[in-house]
Amino acid sequence: MYKTLDIYIYSDLSTYHMAINLPNAPDTIYAGARRDANIIGMVNPLNLKIAGYSYSDYMKSIVHELVHVVEHNINPNIPLSLDEGVAAYESGLDNGVDGVMARAKSDNKFPSLNDLQTDPVTFGKIGGYEFSYSLVEYTIKTYGYDKLLAFMKKPSEFEKVFGKSREDFEKD
Repeated sequence: MYKTLDIYIYSDLSTYHMAINLPNAPDTIYAGARRDANIIGMVNPLNLKIAGYSYSDYMKSIVHELVHVVEHNINPNIPLSLDEGVAAYESGLDNGVDGVMARAKSDNKFPSLNDLQTDPVTFGKIGGYEFSYSLVEYTIKTYGYDKLLAFMKKPSEFEKVFGKSREDFEKD
């Protein structure tokens, strides 16, 4: 377990994007936590001007990144969907969840748990953040935080943690 947390604050988006080696990243990428160290990088929220985002959204994003640091200390290999779902849920970043879930219900198209184990770009395109948020919310309300934590520690022990197969869990 890491003992310290380093936070790097960048003056503007382009400087941050260069620092994370994504010079053409969209403006919505303005903060991030590294999986391999207790490091958070972020743009100074006082210098961010992104349409549709409020100062409150930025503060939730900071909490989101702090949750990632905690998660990575619990399990450095936590699956992307669980990693993002817990961070979004605990930080209150539920932007767009209701709309994505309503569309999925009307189309009867939900990604499987396996579909959510993909690269970050595809994950975002398929509504991975929103579906993962809903998955974590469901898990907490149905099974409690203890089961969520057990799943975070050992995601490969799905049946042991939840007492049912992944397929049966998805049907719920």
